[in-house]
Amino acid sequence: MRLMDEIIKLELLAMEVSDCRLCEAHGMALNHLPAIHRGDCAPMIVIGTQPEKADLHSRQLFSGSAGKRMMNWLVRAGVGKEVEDVLARIYFTTLSKCHTASGRDLNQAIGHCSFFIERELKLVAPRICVTLGKEPLDRLFRYVGTLEDVVGGEWTETELGSHMFPILPDGCRIIPLPKPSSALMWAKDVGRAERLDQALVLIDKLFNK
Repeated sequence: MRLMDEIIKLELLAMEVSDCRLCEAHGMALNHLPAIHRGDCAPMIVIGTQPEKADLHSRQLFSGSAGKRMMNWLVRAGVGKEVEDVLARIYFTTLSKCHTASGRDLNQAIGHCSFFIERELKLVAPRICVTLGKEPLDRLFRYVGTLEDVVGGEWTETELGSHMFPILPDGCRIIPLPKPSSALMWAKDVGRAERLDQALVLIDKLFNK
């Protein structure tokens, strides 16, 4: 019963996100996603920075070329045999719920959306948190190091940075990945490619244990 309650709350939250116009009230220009299904109360959550342009038309997060690379990483990590399996087993979200081309507007939008992602994390209650790129690490955990220093490892909130009020459940492990849009850059660097492979192995170990 509790699981069903949380699923219903996530659906209501998705509608609330779609209806939000806080950024427009501050004079910002951005593109809204419809009330999409991001997933249910899954063991793993994936957090990116903002939706891709392709997501505006597909009504699905991470549906563009960069998102497809990320889905292939998760298939390699043993989350599912096909992309459809991955979509059914993970909750996907972004720091900013809307798409904007302006870096300044994106920074503000992430701040406006922080209340939404905190509620998502509480409702989903994941045991694995996968972050894409450095922005989620900076924003959620106040991480001040480099992405290269943490990709390939598994971490707790306190190991990544200081946060007075934890936002993840006890025991949740954080697995940082690079932004899928930078995949080619990582693939060309042997050290980075090895760290990415190590991160995918860790996801497999934690997700399928």
